[in-house]
Amino acid sequence: MTDNYKGYQVISFSEKEMAEFYKSKQLKNSTYLLENEFVLIADDNGNIVDKYLNQDGELKRITHTVINNNWYGIIKPRNLHQSLAISLLNDSSIPVKVLTGVYGSAKTFFMINAALQCLESGNKDKIIFVRNGLSPKGVPDIGHLPGSALDKTIVWAMPIADHIGGEDGLLHLIESKQLEILPLNYIRGRDLKNAIIFSDESENLTPKLIQLLLGRVGENSELWIAGDYRQSDLGKNFSEGLSYMIDRLKGNRLFGYVDLPITERSKVAELSNLLDN
Repeated sequence: MTDNYKGYQVISFSEKEMAEFYKSKQLKNSTYLLENEFVLIADDNGNIVDKYLNQDGELKRITHTVINNNWYGIIKPRNLHQSLAISLLNDSSIPVKVLTGVYGSAKTFFMINAALQCLESGNKDKIIFVRNGLSPKGVPDIGHLPGSALDKTIVWAMPIADHIGGEDGLLHLIESKQLEILPLNYIRGRDLKNAIIFSDESENLTPKLIQLLLGRVGENSELWIAGDYRQSDLGKNFSEGLSYMIDRLKGNRLFGYVDLPITERSKVAELSNLLDN
């Protein structure tokens, strides 16, 4: 794992300490905060009362946290951790962003909708969707799929389709050249400019594959990565790429990370967390 680093930490204040903090907007012993680490301010009862981002030598207050695009409309966070994730995705000064979390915590949902928001604002030209096309552990590989290159790869992009109205929405993005599906097999040597490079199910990436992805990021592009350590289909050692990346890059001005610990998909999906080994 990542030595308990989650991209944020909670700092509790007494009533007197809280007053001193709001007067000075300084944290005592703040040197232990990493660059781009979120700070959750709690009162002496443990209630979160404010949110900040430690960036460029100051604490920046987190306020307006929504995603808004023409596909889904306005998206608001359902919990505190999701508000941090949205704030991270909306920060264009951080080009490498990672979200980890449990089943149904909205990692893919937030990333694809925030990426579409970037396209509509003109900040990026397209989304390049990358996924390690492994079958779930215990499920036999179905082998080569028939049809064109699109027919063979579109099945891996269906998590995107789930959030944009189905396969018709997915095909529209592909045909309008706003979305490119890029198998990892063919990414070496690419120079990916002015794009959101979105790697989903990244718990199946080794450190070398993470390094390969980072090396493809061209001018005005960003790398967004989503994953869940527990869902690795290649065993514990193969989830190390994601944790290795976080450990090596945490505190870097170009890197941001948030862990999402709460399932919001449905009550049934939440039951999956009870089956952890």
